[in-house]
Amino acid sequence: MSSTTLDDAGGDRFALYQAIVENFSGGFMVAFDRHLRCLLATGESWLGTETDPDSSIGQSVTRGLSAEQVAQLLPAFEAALRGEASLIQVTTFPRSYRVNIRPLRNGQGEVFAAVAIAHDITEHQHLAQALSQCIEQQQALLSALPDLVFRLDRQGTILDCYSGNTPELLLSNPKFFLGSPLEAVLPAAIAQTYIAVIETVLATQKTQVYTYSLPLPQGERYFEARTVPCTADEVIAVVQDVSDRIQAETDLQLSEARFRLIVEQAQVGINQADISGRYIQVNPAFCQLTGYSEAELLQMRYQDLCHPDDQAAETIIGQQIYNGEVTTYNTEKRYIRKDGRVVWTDISVSLLRDHNGTALSDLAVVQDITDRKQTEYTLEQTRNFLQSVLEHLPVAVTAKDAHNLTFTFWNRAATELLGYSADQIIGCSDYDLFPFEQAQACEASDQTAIDSGEIVEIPEDVIYTASGESRIVQTQKVVIYDRQGQPQAVVCISDDVTERKWAEMALQDSEATQRAVLSAIPDLLLHVDRQGNRLRKLSDGELSCLPDVDFSRWQSVYDVLPPPLAERRIQAIEQALRTGEKQVYRQTLSVSGQERHEETRVVPLAGKDVLVMVRDITEQVRAETAQAQLYEQLQAANAELQRLATTDDLTQVANRRYFDQMLQQEWLRSQRDRTPLALILCDVDCFKAYNDNYGHPAGDRCLQQVAAALQQAVHRPGDLVARYGGEEFALLLPNTDATGVTQVAEQIQHQIAACNLPHEFSTVEPVITVSSGLSAVIASDQNSPEQLLMWTDDALYQAKALGRNTYCLA
Repeated sequence: MSSTTLDDAGGDRFALYQAIVENFSGGFMVAFDRHLRCLLATGESWLGTETDPDSSIGQSVTRGLSAEQVAQLLPAFEAALRGEASLIQVTTFPRSYRVNIRPLRNGQGEVFAAVAIAHDITEHQHLAQALSQCIEQQQALLSALPDLVFRLDRQGTILDCYSGNTPELLLSNPKFFLGSPLEAVLPAAIAQTYIAVIETVLATQKTQVYTYSLPLPQGERYFEARTVPCTADEVIAVVQDVSDRIQAETDLQLSEARFRLIVEQAQVGINQADISGRYIQVNPAFCQLTGYSEAELLQMRYQDLCHPDDQAAETIIGQQIYNGEVTTYNTEKRYIRKDGRVVWTDISVSLLRDHNGTALSDLAVVQDITDRKQTEYTLEQTRNFLQSVLEHLPVAVTAKDAHNLTFTFWNRAATELLGYSADQIIGCSDYDLFPFEQAQACEASDQTAIDSGEIVEIPEDVIYTASGESRIVQTQKVVIYDRQGQPQAVVCISDDVTERKWAEMALQDSEATQRAVLSAIPDLLLHVDRQGNRLRKLSDGELSCLPDVDFSRWQSVYDVLPPPLAERRIQAIEQALRTGEKQVYRQTLSVSGQERHEETRVVPLAGKDVLVMVRDITEQVRAETAQAQLYEQLQAANAELQRLATTDDLTQVANRRYFDQMLQQEWLRSQRDRTPLALILCDVDCFKAYNDNYGHPAGDRCLQQVAAALQQAVHRPGDLVARYGGEEFALLLPNTDATGVTQVAEQIQHQIAACNLPHEFSTVEPVITVSSGLSAVIASDQNSPEQLLMWTDDALYQAKALGRNTYCLA
């Protein structure tokens, strides 16, 4: 097995090597991937074909085989790629082969390839026939042997010879040499050596085995002469061609040498330990990782290097793997180096067993991840520090996603300022929180910061809290960019300056300025005592709600308002004085037969008095109502536009554009959560013939019924059925493994069959049928959505190649 083959096998090269060691015992071995491409080949002849193992790499495993052999092997190959082992006999006259086909699994137990080991059992069958004949006719015993049998005397003279079934291996006609010396059959040097062997056999009366090689027309061959004493001066020699065994032993030694070379040169630590935990093999990288020499490590157990906090967990998982509860495991583990330093590692362990399944040792691949763990720790500490700082800042700090302007961060000061908790805010936008005009202004300033790339400063802005209270804030907005210079977040820092603004107004020492300020306020401002008596009018404001009130004379709240509204005012005054907090409420009045709205704010003052601020908000309420209605209409219109943009007009399932968006989204979710993602591509069989004979309107109705059947085959809200193009449909199944996607494929076949749509022009069935390709993966950096589509499309092609109206799992 060359290094090129191992590299092609990727991260599973050790599993592939282990499978070879455990399963290969002669004949011809070939390992292949899910596309039936050869990954590795070794041996002499692949089912009788003239196959060179080195030239087979990357080629189809069925190359050169007859149609009969392919028909016998293909179902077993597909079963192995689904995780099922099988042993079959392939007979192609005049040869017979026993083929052992098994799946190969990676460290996570997933099937990534399969291995087929073929043994030529033709000769074994011949031997069985010969033995059966020997029971009936003993005289034919020697002539039926598959080896050459000689009877020789002490001087090496050939007294008798039986050619068995393979006379061509050595002699064209062995009987011709009867009475001849060995020099007439073998080269002189070999003949002289063998005569010495005969002397030893006769002297010791013990069997001797002599192995030699001969250059024959078909190439150099190796022979094993097993010599046993027959009489005092004669021996029997059984000569067997052992070239295949010698070649297999040579190949095994070469394979082991290559593996040792890979282990020695690997950049990651590799070690092998027996069932007691004692190291029996370590590579230089593992010595460097632990700080111990190879000689020191071979006197130690892996428990001696394990961090005390990890020993209990390692003992448990070690027992599980030796008991057969798990086959492999991967975990993070700490080693104690020779110098006392702690090293974090990522370790993958596999168990080696003998042919009886008895555990022999474990093989561990260890990678130093100390730097990564330190980086993760530092990053976590930095994140926690920044989080703590932001949480305890006295100013409101919020962050929004730069793409959709939804909130991603909300600190305590923001909760204290606006009255919304972080749990209520995260994922919402300004339009979910604030009046429409305020949300529009926020969005505009956010977009300005994104477009300009500069800090946007808003010196003074009035915002409304969850309770409807208005606050004055000073705001700065800044955009955070990623390493590629793309905007990621808009950070907003707001400082509540409401009290300061009021203080500035109170500190105005000019009565004229004070009057000007008060006259500019659109509110009616009154200085009122606890009983609701007006002590002083500070501002007339806009008195559209109270057009008939004479503010030139002393009045009580009961003189101005209807009793229910007056009582509400008194309650607010009492509440403000009792709690020391501002009270805000709205109420509706009837003025000249028209409904008016006012907002009243009651602010406690020193002593027993309050400041009452009354504002006519009739137009504001009307605008808010209109805005709410408009917003609902816009939401409905947007929902309809979204449906039209993502739905296929003909079949009313998702269109290709929406499918592509959801594939990218679900791929990222699978990669983040490490959950499986499945895909099915369905193609209506012989649909062109359907359109050509029934007409395109009938074809459209057929596609509509197929789409409805596919919708019936899935039941979870997250499953997506889309028209992929023409008569092809795609089903995207989040959090679905190979077993789940197979169940859905079977349900699809059932639903399509239940439709019973006639198709007299189909080459498959007299009704509409579909062929499906299936894939299920866990997304990672090593694969992509495009590869998932490619695998699924290849599986669809296989389903069609098998005769259609079926499905294949990639």
